[in-house]
Amino acid sequence: PQAVWFTKGTPMQVKQSVRTTALESSLTKTVPTLVVYNVPGRDCSQYSSGGAGSDAAYQAWVSGFAAGLIKNQRVVVIVEPDGLANLPSDCPAAYPGQDVAAITAGRIADIKYAGQVITQANPKALVYLDAGHSAWHSVADMTTRLEAAGVANVQGFSLNVSNYQYTQN
Repeated sequence: PQAVWFTKGTPMQVKQSVRTTALESSLTKTVPTLVVYNVPGRDCSQYSSGGAGSDAAYQAWVSGFAAGLIKNQRVVVIVEPDGLANLPSDCPAAYPGQDVAAITAGRIADIKYAGQVITQANPKALVYLDAGHSAWHSVADMTTRLEAAGVANVQGFSLNVSNYQYTQN
């Protein structure tokens, strides 16, 4: 098994793609694992750079994602791998001439919004905010980031979605 990543498209396109995946999973009686990966400025202009063009565009897109879920279907949703571990404030050079503090606050608000809208659309969804991996940030730093992004209002957090570390780490 593997996760299905949703990384682009219009709100309607992502809604249709999520709905198709959810329906296929219900027909096979499996639990889909879906990854939300379209936050603005993702990956600090590195390998997986891109994402929605603005916070408003992202929130419309993630609302489309949530609308594609089947209410009360068991589903696992990972929100924005590395999105909190690689905040704009961690790579200010990727945002020349921009207000990095405001962009960082927008990123955290976007991730919090994603958790909220997905949970509202499907209360049975197991939603996890991604926290990167164990060699990236201290526990205290990542805890602060997760709390700001609303981890208390979702199932929890995920690790090792990308940039893997050994389990014992």
